[in-house]
Amino acid sequence: MRKCVMIIDDDEQIVALLKLSLLERGYDVTTACSATDASQKLEYTPVDLIITDIFMDDGDGFDVIFKWRKQGKQCKLIAISGGGAQNGPDTFLETARLAGVQRTFNKPFHRSDLLRAVDELLEVDPALLDSPRTA
Repeated sequence: MRKCVMIIDDDEQIVALLKLSLLERGYDVTTACSATDASQKLEYTPVDLIITDIFMDDGDGFDVIFKWRKQGKQCKLIAISGGGAQNGPDTFLETARLAGVQRTFNKPFHRSDLLRAVDELLEVDPALLDSPRTA
């Protein structure tokens, strides 16, 4: 069974790049461009892993994380952040770790590092992902 990853970020370029990379690796991918959009989609979309930006125009990744946990739903979480106006990204990513996020990445990050984290958290053997697919 294929694993589903949700990408939540208001930066369209990051969403497009990560979506393409994850699709190429054989994951199902759903995206959300805001915290509000993510909350609505998570009501009816089962996911195995969420990659969420911490700061977005209409809210933040913490809203998504806490709402998800409050509903008793379980999945793996990765938080990414470029930081806030007054604090560096490390402050917010540390808070995310305290909230139960398994992996965190400062922007800009290396795509290969994030993909490796996805594979590890979903317990997928990267060798299987890199092998040619046959229909």
